[in-house]
Amino acid sequence: CSLISAEDEDDYEYITAHRQYQEESYIDFSESSLDGEPYIAAEEVLKQMIPNIQSRIADVFQRAKTQDCRAKVAEHFGYFLNAVALEKHLPFAEVKFENTCTEPIADFENPPEGQHIGDVQNRTYQPEDAEYIDDPSNLNILYAILTHQHPGQTIRLINSLYEPGHIFVIHVDGKEGSDETYNTLHEYSKGKDY
Repeated sequence: CSLISAEDEDDYEYITAHRQYQEESYIDFSESSLDGEPYIAAEEVLKQMIPNIQSRIADVFQRAKTQDCRAKVAEHFGYFLNAVALEKHLPFAEVKFENTCTEPIADFENPPEGQHIGDVQNRTYQPEDAEYIDDPSNLNILYAILTHQHPGQTIRLINSLYEPGHIFVIHVDGKEGSDETYNTLHEYSKGKDY
């Protein structure tokens, strides 16, 4: 049982992207002592796996400044690692959202009588009880922008999107180096009503 065979290594240029990913994440356990007690053998496997996991979490923690943020990161790593360990579905893999649309669900294999599939795909849904805007100047758009560095780019984005009536909510994520971004954007926002 081996992940990479000798022939594959000779034909490396033809390996698919998935196979390349397997190679990059491959851990060779052939020299590991896995013969003994199952718990001890499992411990030996973990010794080789933990450094990569620890390195990745440490990398994320470099950008997570607060205890609460790091706890949330650890919680989400835990969801995925424990799902693998317990052979459960990955988090959110089975989440299904209820369809509350009152329109009939289109069957692409059997479109309604007299309709082409393009008619179904390009149908505009407009509920009768909805309120519509006739004048585009009455349309206000709220932009929520997440940033943590490069305040100049954020300012250029705001300036390019701005139309009278639009509103901008800027969240400066608390990562390393974000204080300068926050201060620059705070200064920029003074005197602006959007």
